[in-house]
Amino acid sequence: MTTSKGISIGENKWIKWVGFDSKNDNEIIEIDNILKPTIDFWDGLETQCVAECCGIDGFSFWKEDIKKSISNLDKPELIINLRNVKSELINTSKTIVSSSRLNNLLNKRVFIELIDHILVTIETKIKE
Repeated sequence: MTTSKGISIGENKWIKWVGFDSKNDNEIIEIDNILKPTIDFWDGLETQCVAECCGIDGFSFWKEDIKKSISNLDKPELIINLRNVKSELINTSKTIVSSSRLNNLLNKRVFIELIDHILVTIETKIKE
């Protein structure tokens, strides 16, 4: 997985990386507080490396890894919490997402697309 191409979400499937100017502090929203209720989920996805080393590339967002990560979690609660993260991002005019936990800065649209991918995967798993 490499962010030069995007965020890998499956074999030959990517969320395209969108560049941004990280020097504009007024455009950055720190999301660690709103991620807190979902930390166990993110911990379960940290399978490629550790975020401290590789940032977002330390996580696997392939469907099978998302399904493994949620196996022992309260799925309806996780969905609510992830929707809250998405809502918070949609409701801010800031365009850059910052997370110390994920060790990354991301374009807001890219992170929302990632959350959407995760939500669809979890909701599909619940219906199975």
